[in-house]
Amino acid sequence: MTEAWMKRGLERQNLLDDIKRQIMDEEEESHNRITVQVPTIVGLLCHLANTDGVGFEELHDAQDSPAWGWFCETILPQVVNFARSKQEELALLAEILMWETTSVVNRYRQELNSQEIHEPDKVFGTSSAMDVVGVDT
Repeated sequence: MTEAWMKRGLERQNLLDDIKRQIMDEEEESHNRITVQVPTIVGLLCHLANTDGVGFEELHDAQDSPAWGWFCETILPQVVNFARSKQEELALLAEILMWETTSVVNRYRQELNSQEIHEPDKVFGTSSAMDVVGVDT
């Protein structure tokens, strides 16, 4: 027996570990990780945007958006001009991606944390995160 929040946390972690293994296997099979990573990232962003009411068409047309223009005209040139090699440029852009991605992750984690407090029945299937539940084996 364990508390509902611990059980659900373990279930989440098992799911994430399984998905990460599947992605790594796909990357390994492709012999070119980036060909799997970029579509995975884009797919995740599209799904999150759809959930927030932004349609795929709006994302698909992102290159026409003011934010895309701003990124290409303001941020990208700064990185390109600063970098002394292509590898440095790509590493800097990856750092920016990681920072932005972390921001997205934190937003959704905060929303889940709030739901766990205010609507535990939806998340844990119990009236409280502290309810004792059986552990699936």
